[in-house]
Amino acid sequence: MAIVTGAASGLGASTARIFAQEGAKVVLADILKPEGEEIVSQIISDKGEAHFYALDVTSVKSWENVVKDTVSKYGQINILVNNAGVSGISPDRMNIDFWDQQINVNAKGGFLGMRAVVPFMQKKRGRFYY
Repeated sequence: MAIVTGAASGLGASTARIFAQEGAKVVLADILKPEGEEIVSQIISDKGEAHFYALDVTSVKSWENVVKDTVSKYGQINILVNNAGVSGISPDRMNIDFWDQQINVNAKGGFLGMRAVVPFMQKKRGRFYY
């Protein structure tokens, strides 16, 4: 069972498709709901198992909801791919609001994901696989 953030497009969508092709149950998590649901439909039509959750990676509550619903639906979480991110522009042209968004999504989002998911990951031989 894998959660992939930023899964509505690009690398995240490709990662989710590959996991599903290899037999994983995949939760696609992104703020882009229509795009994410389209990827889920494609995975399901290819005989994979996937579900979409709207996720703002910068929100503790959003992470709590996704983890709670995922564990309720699948019983466990084995893989977290913290893929969600925003890219920047030249620092001399970047305003502070955009910088804050980059830090919140790219750094804080990954931290919040690990903080929310690791306690629910499968433990084997005293070690976590993440």
